[in-house]
Amino acid sequence: MFWWINAFLSLATPQAPGGGTGTVSTYTFSSSEQATLNGCQIYDNTEPVYLRSGTTGTDTSATLDLQLAPGTITGVSFAYKYVTGYKGTVGVNFTLEVAGASAYTSPVLNNYPCDKSCSNEHGNDKDYSLPVAAASHGLAITVPSAGGAVAFKFHNIDRNLQIEMPLQINITCAGSKPCFTGPPKPPSSTVWHVVWVGGQSNSVGTNSQKSGFPTWPSNPLIQMWCPSYSETKFVNARYPVCGENNVGFSLTFANLLLPTLPKGHGVVLLNTGVGGTGFSSNQWVVPDGPLTKNSVAQVDALASALPTSLGGTYHFHAMLWHQGEEDAGDNHAHFHASYCQYLQSDLSALIDFFRTNMKGATAGTPFMDGGMLPYWVDAVNGTEGVMSAIYALNTSRPCTGTADSRIFPDFFPGTKTPAGEPGHRSGITGDVIHFNATQATLMGYQYFDAYKRAVSLDSVVPSAKTKACGGVAKDELATAQCTGGPVF
Repeated sequence: MFWWINAFLSLATPQAPGGGTGTVSTYTFSSSEQATLNGCQIYDNTEPVYLRSGTTGTDTSATLDLQLAPGTITGVSFAYKYVTGYKGTVGVNFTLEVAGASAYTSPVLNNYPCDKSCSNEHGNDKDYSLPVAAASHGLAITVPSAGGAVAFKFHNIDRNLQIEMPLQINITCAGSKPCFTGPPKPPSSTVWHVVWVGGQSNSVGTNSQKSGFPTWPSNPLIQMWCPSYSETKFVNARYPVCGENNVGFSLTFANLLLPTLPKGHGVVLLNTGVGGTGFSSNQWVVPDGPLTKNSVAQVDALASALPTSLGGTYHFHAMLWHQGEEDAGDNHAHFHASYCQYLQSDLSALIDFFRTNMKGATAGTPFMDGGMLPYWVDAVNGTEGVMSAIYALNTSRPCTGTADSRIFPDFFPGTKTPAGEPGHRSGITGDVIHFNATQATLMGYQYFDAYKRAVSLDSVVPSAKTKACGGVAKDELATAQCTGGPVF
């Protein structure tokens, strides 16, 4: 059954709490696919599942994927169990906002510390408080004609909060109609263009920036594949895209690709990237690298699930790749791949394998790689071979292009501060190595420009440097019809 029809929403028209007749709509909040998170996290694979409010000294939020109906909200109620984290002396509190207005504010919470008692670092049910009843009656919150949102807003003073899930939230509104609806559902008869994303940490948005970058509104025609979700594997795409840590380039690429597709067609994002991985560590080698095999398996799983879980027709469209740091020296062995090694033996071999083995891919499926962070490339010795190979991909395989990261300076203008993500640094050297969220978003534009070049690169003219590598078979350079793959 489609998840948006599932029993997240139950409606009744009882006597409203506090007197008067109204409608009580109940929403069961049980997993990360049901909310847009800003600075907080939901851990779906723990027992119990819980909502974590983020880090101390920050204000964070979780906005539920529902839309309030125009009218008047007269009450809210729910019960929650919690533990607190860190070692502050003040605590943490939260507000449940309805249509932008405070409907309930908790007291400052600092009991039930999870510092030592949580043996699995996430808390066990016995560590949590008893259920705390939260209720507000006699409200008169106006929901405008455009509708409104429901959100938990956390104020992490010097501790943070974990709330056990599921949460059953009752919203009372005046009148006899439902108080809210679920998120918009995607059309069931469309053609879905699958975009695979892979590589290492920059492919999965390893950055910490929470604002100040371009964002995209939710669109039911842009979905993401979430294999760990229980209710459905397909969800309206949002940050962070499933498989990504924070803000990557894939959602921007999808939003740029969508208007170029036939009307009513949609995009599905699938990311199998993993930080700190590469060819020299054998994770992405062909045919038996574990991430290579997992990527093919995830494409197969998506293709099998799509007709019944999402509805519509599967169409493999393109591949986005960002990797190279691990092979350019960011490894414990201080290994630096040569130009020929990375271009021919590693990356081109992977392209050939994926075009042959991913369901729906062809010899003409567009494959785009991307340049590494310029500051890191210039600061670290030995990166030239891999960086040059990344930009020479179009001299080795047809229907390829490179997203140009050289649009970024080494330092932020007028400073000596490296232009990149300041927090999540190299696990090997501690160097700044990742794009921040703004840069990652701009890289999405660069990937789309590379895509436009790739679809017109029907044949390859090897450069002198690539020719000198040798071992390039004629069929690997043959003319190809660059497409997004056949429709199944």
